[in-house]
Amino acid sequence: METTKNKLPNYVNQYFNNLKIYLDGDTILYYGSVQRNDYFHGESDIDVAIFCDNEQSTINKLLNYIRKPKYKVKKIVWQLSTTNKFVYGNKVSYTYINNNNPNETFRIEFAIYNNKFKKDITSIHKRKFILPWYISWYLYILKFIFYRLQILSLDSYKNLKNFALSKGIGMPTELFLVLDNNNSFYK
Repeated sequence: METTKNKLPNYVNQYFNNLKIYLDGDTILYYGSVQRNDYFHGESDIDVAIFCDNEQSTINKLLNYIRKPKYKVKKIVWQLSTTNKFVYGNKVSYTYINNNNPNETFRIEFAIYNNKFKKDITSIHKRKFILPWYISWYLYILKFIFYRLQILSLDSYKNLKNFALSKGIGMPTELFLVLDNNNSFYK
């Protein structure tokens, strides 16, 4: 999880190498489609989990690095289907744009967790790296329809993808809530 299955362009690797140095000791792990065959570079986001001992300090460093205000960070509550434990963390999205070369653009979804949750979270993520061939094809076609043909709404796309990555591989649906800044939630 410390490297990606999919080969990323040098400018993406350089970005993450610099981030690792900046965060000085926090663990950065990749998960999601960047670890599978359904990753579409430039369209799929790169899912990154950051595990640390002091979430507030790491969030502050990360926000400084990506130049985002604190209100962009959303709290998350996740009930792990494998243990029924509750995990608490934070999420923030970021789009990197190279002003000198606009083709060098990519999206990142950062999830920041305390180290005490690392074993349980990585265990669940790893179960979604190697998928049955029919789920891999389904996800690839679904993403092609969403990203390239643009004939699916974002909600439909998310629901179909989540179904494939839970029921489609014999796992229960995860209870995952994202709290906005008003403490209301959405799935």
